[in-house]
Amino acid sequence: MPKNYYSNFLCLSLGFTVLFANHAFAQTATASGVQIIEGEIAKTNKTTDEDGALYENFPINAKVGQKALVKMTGEGFKPAFEVGYINGGKWCSKCATGHKIDENSVATIFYVKENMPLQIRASSVHAGDIGKFKVFYKVIDTKPLVAKPLVIGKQINDSISADDGLNPNEISYDATFWGNIDKYYVDLKTGQNIEIYAASNTDIPEVKFYRLGHDPYHLNWEFIGNAKGDGDAISARFMTPFAGRYYFNISNNPIKDISIADPTIEGKINYSLLVNNTSARAPKIIPHIKTGYETNSTFDKNLDLIPSRRGNLIAKDYIFTPTAGKNYWITAQSKDTDVSIWIGKKSNLGEFELYQSDDDNAGGTGAKLLYQSKSNAPLDIRLFSNYGYPEYQKKNLAEYSFSIKEMTRAPTPFNGKSIKIGDKVLVQLKDGGYRNQLDALYEIYRINLKAGEKATIFTDEYQYISADTYLEIGTGSPDNLNILAQDEDSGSGNNAKIRFTAPQNGEYYIRASATNIAHEDNFYLNIIPTIEPQTPPPPIEIAIGQEIKGELSNSSPLYGDDDVKFADYIFTATKDTKYKLSLKSDDFFANIMVRPFDMSDAKFTQSVDNTPISPPVVSGTKDNNLDYVSPISGKVLVRITSSTDNQLGKYNLIINEQGNDTQKQ
Repeated sequence: MPKNYYSNFLCLSLGFTVLFANHAFAQTATASGVQIIEGEIAKTNKTTDEDGALYENFPINAKVGQKALVKMTGEGFKPAFEVGYINGGKWCSKCATGHKIDENSVATIFYVKENMPLQIRASSVHAGDIGKFKVFYKVIDTKPLVAKPLVIGKQINDSISADDGLNPNEISYDATFWGNIDKYYVDLKTGQNIEIYAASNTDIPEVKFYRLGHDPYHLNWEFIGNAKGDGDAISARFMTPFAGRYYFNISNNPIKDISIADPTIEGKINYSLLVNNTSARAPKIIPHIKTGYETNSTFDKNLDLIPSRRGNLIAKDYIFTPTAGKNYWITAQSKDTDVSIWIGKKSNLGEFELYQSDDDNAGGTGAKLLYQSKSNAPLDIRLFSNYGYPEYQKKNLAEYSFSIKEMTRAPTPFNGKSIKIGDKVLVQLKDGGYRNQLDALYEIYRINLKAGEKATIFTDEYQYISADTYLEIGTGSPDNLNILAQDEDSGSGNNAKIRFTAPQNGEYYIRASATNIAHEDNFYLNIIPTIEPQTPPPPIEIAIGQEIKGELSNSSPLYGDDDVKFADYIFTATKDTKYKLSLKSDDFFANIMVRPFDMSDAKFTQSVDNTPISPPVVSGTKDNNLDYVSPISGKVLVRITSSTDNQLGKYNLIINEQGNDTQKQ
């Protein structure tokens, strides 16, 4: 930290006062009226937040009604800050958080609403990061913007600077930043075809096109190369669905936003904006297709623009006449773009009354849906490239395949496939197979169990592809199943898992299905004897600062109904003291669970009997850093568990003391 200390009040020309008592900071002032505070987060700091990150506090006296811009940059680390009120000595009430601009800078706009002590808390995203930082303060002007008229065919050449002010009520690039913007309007007719051109001298400009009271149109902006100077240019075509007044907001890109950029950088963002009338496109011939239709075709971004309320879509339209009471698979795939399917009725202007849609059910970038027809009325089917995707904007053409097939279903099986405890079978769900009442594909199995016999039934992935599975077990028959137990997500990932105890001797049916009706999935079905939780060994006592090398193996005890392995440790804690528990593993994702432990009780009454550790503190990533403030002086239990069953491996655990938490302000 610099050696000069400021223990008095520093009155800023910006209209608020910053206090620097007991902290060392270098400060500079710029011609633009921005106050810059330079500091350093160092290992010698004793103040840490709830996540264990070091921080510095800057008290501020600000006037009610002011709007202050705060930006923080870090040298070699990801910075983070909060602005908030100190209420009763506690941090913090009504906080604003810095939002990421790039890897090394965050910013926010803070509204001063109360005459209460304010502080800015400067910290880091990751605990343990240190380094120099800068914090910028500036009171900003949020004067209302006045829309200026725009004339069709007349190019506007203007600039954006910090003097233009910010307006949170306007539609700009991101509501978080409320970037500097200029606003224009033009009156247009229904069905008017226009082309919009925008360019800037710094970066791709941000343009929002909208009507008052409506979300902005998602235009298909096309990058058209360098503009005059050092910047870039974009263009888009649009056909107006309604007559009325349309607005344009043009703003600077937030990463290079003048309002939150380094104030030592001078200059403006110059831009050009031009709106021209353009000729209407030739009417498209929309093909009428039948069941069994298959095609390989292309999206052409120069031809296949379709107007809609969501802007111009790169799309293809089809008309399909279904038969009432029949079900159809409608599928689209593309290796060049992310393709979606809409089904509904459209107006002459392309406005869709949407009945059904899908984006990703065919896996990857493909779309697939099951349409159940209730009438013989013609349907409009629209396939579109998800507008704005950069990988498609690089190409004029994007290939896709499209098909419509009648959905077939096998008759309900009279009996299931025989299976027994200890078996692992591959379930293959294919179109044309059995379907349940929700039209999901399934396979059914039968198993004989004795009264009181316990079995664990679960699914797991096939060839590293995890299906979202669903399991049911019951009695009766495949076409009339009396369900006794069911599950969707109790297994690892998207897998299902049932721990079942047979109520009586007899035959039981297991139905294995996927939750998504459009997916044809493969997965494994396993049936094993239920493993009861063992009495765990006594916990291992460890010292503060001692690094433990442990391992979860097949012989480790089990915790809870999830059948996860665990290991217990205890350490001696001091009341109101903060401890950092660090867990590292290259083998598995783990949880750390912490609670007070009464050594006078030989039984783990709050852990072995499968009730939650209470009060628990839990952390759960592959490398964990968990802060724990002990409510007692005495023994504390630390439980290491795998996140899901079947996860085993080695880990390192260390517990360090962080200090007395009552000293933290």
